[in-house]
Amino acid sequence: MFRQLANIFSHLGNVSTKSLHRYDPKSLRWLPYSAPNHSEDKPSKLIQTFALITWNVDFSRNFKEQRLTTALDHLQSLVEMNRKLPVPLHTLILIQELHVNCFDILLEHPFVRDYYDVTDCNSDEWIIHYGAVTLVPRSGEVNVTKVFKIPFEDSRMGREAVFVDMEVGGEGPEPRLVRIANTHLESLSGFGDIARPKQLSVVASHLSADDIFAGIVAGDMNPIGPKDDDLPETLGLSDAWKICHTPGVAETAEETRRREQEAHTWGYQPRSRYAPKRMDKVLFKGPLAVKEIERFSVGLKVSPDRVEGRNVWASDHYGLHAKFEVLPS
Repeated sequence: MFRQLANIFSHLGNVSTKSLHRYDPKSLRWLPYSAPNHSEDKPSKLIQTFALITWNVDFSRNFKEQRLTTALDHLQSLVEMNRKLPVPLHTLILIQELHVNCFDILLEHPFVRDYYDVTDCNSDEWIIHYGAVTLVPRSGEVNVTKVFKIPFEDSRMGREAVFVDMEVGGEGPEPRLVRIANTHLESLSGFGDIARPKQLSVVASHLSADDIFAGIVAGDMNPIGPKDDDLPETLGLSDAWKICHTPGVAETAEETRRREQEAHTWGYQPRSRYAPKRMDKVLFKGPLAVKEIERFSVGLKVSPDRVEGRNVWASDHYGLHAKFEVLPS
């Protein structure tokens, strides 16, 4: 059924090609940046391992600016740990629910300015007052050849997917492309239950393009409907969390309950009238191996001196931090 949906809805969405933006210290501005043509300026080394972070930073609560600053400081610590590994990892960062009033916080953070290019530096192309932004590590080993987005035509909430095509190394001299989608699928029950399969089908179809070696989609999937849990598999998408956190042999009921709780990414910060859930996922297809995926920001709060002494969570979502290896074709 859902394979048919992928074909039916693959044409939906108005594809909009974009540029990355890079901070220029001379003009003190973020300017459009295009990667050099591969044949003209071939990177000395293309990556075959990389890390990916996805995090819904919560647009709806108070102290948006202070919470985002706390989030960016925390992301900086994760990225720096990846840089210090025996085999350093470049880290892509996928953010959802960035509020329009928080762009300055994102773009003025020294960590972002010094080390990242961004898919958006303003909200001019956004349909609503929050959206998704992808941060691409600025390195000679990371070469992005294309950036585009697809607003979901069946969304009542202005949801969309932001894509970047990244060159990776392989068996031969020519690079291969890994397409990475950052998305936030439709929320709530009712119409959302109908919209989410269509939206993820659109994303999955673009991860299967002829020139794409492998694809990843990550973000807030809002899997609250009766068919959401099985949807990735029916679309040919592997679930990174399920691969890395498989049940043990003869697992007890208590162990199963604990394992399910350890997978939740929403419902604790703060507690809600809705049950906690694994809202956020990292899904992929093609010759990739997920080596590790873990939650982060569990219990992370804003420093009281930033929020008038109040008790404020950085976000209502936990983030996910995954590490991938590109496999032979």
